[in-house]
Amino acid sequence: MKIIHLTDIHMTPMGEELHGLPPLSRLQSAIDSINRLHADAELCVITGDLTDRGEQQAYETLSDTLDRLTIPYRLLLGNHDDRCNFRKVFTGTPTDENGYVQQAESTRVGRFLYLDTMQQGTHAGHYGPDRQGWLRAQLEDAGEEPVYLFMHHHPAPIHHHPLDDIGLVHGQAFHRIVAEHRDRIRHIFFGHCHLTLSGSLYGVPVSGMRSLLHQTWLDLSENRSFAFAPLPPTYGVVFITDLGVTVHSFDFAYGGPIERHGDNPEEATQAAAGAT
Repeated sequence: MKIIHLTDIHMTPMGEELHGLPPLSRLQSAIDSINRLHADAELCVITGDLTDRGEQQAYETLSDTLDRLTIPYRLLLGNHDDRCNFRKVFTGTPTDENGYVQQAESTRVGRFLYLDTMQQGTHAGHYGPDRQGWLRAQLEDAGEEPVYLFMHHHPAPIHHHPLDDIGLVHGQAFHRIVAEHRDRIRHIFFGHCHLTLSGSLYGVPVSGMRSLLHQTWLDLSENRSFAFAPLPPTYGVVFITDLGVTVHSFDFAYGGPIERHGDNPEEATQAAAGAT
């Protein structure tokens, strides 16, 4: 199964610029790229911070733009979102019994669980007892089916102090759930960090993508402030098979030259050897 992982759009009303960058045209460029190069993908999952300030008009702009996407999509909420305004626009998005934007989806490779870690009034992630109960129930219901988790906030510390300060408040409880079900949770996808990240949590692989807008500058010595840079945006191209999960980080906005050497692998190898 091939899916697209896209995150942190930070849409503004009517495509207003943010930090000198254009959220609307960035999303349009990403959609054009996906439609052109990855129309065979079965799903696009967007892991939160759909808007920057949660205005209803920003969600309307987002909805109109996503209508151009030729593959189905699923939406998660992040700390910059507003659950009420989101639900006014994306009325068909399922919620759990407590109103959180959480859902389970059965696919041909396993069960996809879309988590809601957003808590109004804070940038930190919340996954308290009520949401944990939903997750435990879904994991039990999945039986022996492989499970893939999608969430906005990073599931474990990444050793970047400002980001970890707004990580999961209920991290230890979440970690216990992952540890208990590590044999069936095959991968955790997340956003929030504006970084390309990979690692593991109790042996479960995790991966995060850059934002569609501004990126975090990786200064691991910084304890308090965030450093952002207008580095290129990316989206993830994900392949899920019986062998495992492969995640590509694709620089869709790159417009420079691309050299191609040879029409077959042998010729390409010879050309590469000659270039060195």
